[in-house]
Amino acid sequence: MHGGKQTILSIDHIYIILHPNTIQHIILQQQQRRQLKIFHIYHVNMQTSGFTNAPVSQFLLYYLVLSSVIVSISDVKFYFHVQIVPHLWNWGQWWRLLIWQGVYANAGEVLFATMAVYNLRVVERLWGSRKFAAS
Repeated sequence: MHGGKQTILSIDHIYIILHPNTIQHIILQQQQRRQLKIFHIYHVNMQTSGFTNAPVSQFLLYYLVLSSVIVSISDVKFYFHVQIVPHLWNWGQWWRLLIWQGVYANAGEVLFATMAVYNLRVVERLWGSRKFAAS
């Protein structure tokens, strides 16, 4: 599928990505046979760059990078490491379970987390920001 808008055809919550010429052909065929009920047709420009229409992904990416930089500069990385023994069982530091996924300790973890969030921006555009943030 080259450039331009692509169409996402939703049939009973099954999504199919099609080229505009293909979708017109399918609709004409099925209208003649009256076999296919089309509930939603979405036109999505899959070549949108950056964080256009993806504010949740943008916030997550900036949060991951800034929080990791701040924790590194302030030299409190040891708070974000958790082990069952001794942190939880011996010392009862249950608060570590709430914060240990909020910040990454090294550049490799930050890199892969930001790549994952950046690639998930496409999912946010398809689902919408509210549904993406809730999942």
